[in-house]
Amino acid sequence: MDKPAFYRIRVKGHLDETLASWFEDFTITNQNDGDALLTGSLPDQAALQGVLKRISSLGLTLLSVNTVSAEDRMEGDMFMNTKSTFLERYSLPLFLMLTPLISLAIPLVLTLPAEVTPLLLVIVPALLAIILTSLADGGKGVGALLKKLFLRVSIKWIFIALGLALALRLSVSLLAVFFGWIPTIQLYPWSPQQFLMVGVFTLFGAIMEELGWRGYALPRLLIHRSPLVSALIIGIPWGILHLGLTLPGQMNAGMPWMATLLFIVALSVVLTWLFINTRGSLFIVILHHAVQNFLVFLNGGVPPAQSSWLLAAVTVVLALVIILLYGSSLQGDPVKKTATVAQ
Repeated sequence: MDKPAFYRIRVKGHLDETLASWFEDFTITNQNDGDALLTGSLPDQAALQGVLKRISSLGLTLLSVNTVSAEDRMEGDMFMNTKSTFLERYSLPLFLMLTPLISLAIPLVLTLPAEVTPLLLVIVPALLAIILTSLADGGKGVGALLKKLFLRVSIKWIFIALGLALALRLSVSLLAVFFGWIPTIQLYPWSPQQFLMVGVFTLFGAIMEELGWRGYALPRLLIHRSPLVSALIIGIPWGILHLGLTLPGQMNAGMPWMATLLFIVALSVVLTWLFINTRGSLFIVILHHAVQNFLVFLNGGVPPAQSSWLLAAVTVVLALVIILLYGSSLQGDPVKKTATVAQ
């Protein structure tokens, strides 16, 4: 009769944290040599075969399977705990707290041109994500984080990301026409140079923000929380970060802070939905994020405060529609959902 045993299973390449729900009995540790180690106890050989089948179905390369004695296990645990206990427990809370605090401190403490502050704010999430990843997993971990920028996705989701971005901005202008704030849809009279500058900044900003929020924080939240709860948890500090731009002397000074917060929280739900349906593609969330910001030129003539409220309203409606239509997947296991969509 089989007896419970403790196993160390090594697979090729680092594993994203979202895969943890596939291996609930194991602790996943990305090693400095570029491989990943799964450690945990299983009740019998049938359970072991189930884990090995799971590894195969995910397309992972199995390198080794070893049983571990109680003495070796204790020695290994002591070694791992000296490094990982603090970072594993507190790196995510540190990121979620430090990112908005540092971001708010920039406009409050530093005297900078209004054009410079947004540039610094978007760098903070990426910088903290890279620092915390480097401390926990070294250069290999940072490399794995950056590789998320290049995950391949289907054309369908590219069109969905672009279509939703266009729909949001067009809805703002159409509603402004309906309320009589503008006579017809108007474009901002930007020069070609201005279009180029705005395009470059929105793309850079989206990459920096998404590397931190969806690249670093979201996969860690998804280990123990549903996508919807994870999106809301991220949305709050992400929204607080943007409130720094509404302070006096800043780019969005005087804009309604509540509209800003509602928009960011709702956008977090939309981006999380895109993320889990594309198996964790940062490319798709960056695409939607950047294009939606760039298409602000479609809202020419709309008073800034009204534009802010309208954008918040249509994004909240979109988030609610997504929750209504995809509620079961947003509140369930994100890994199984992403695997199904990607097939």
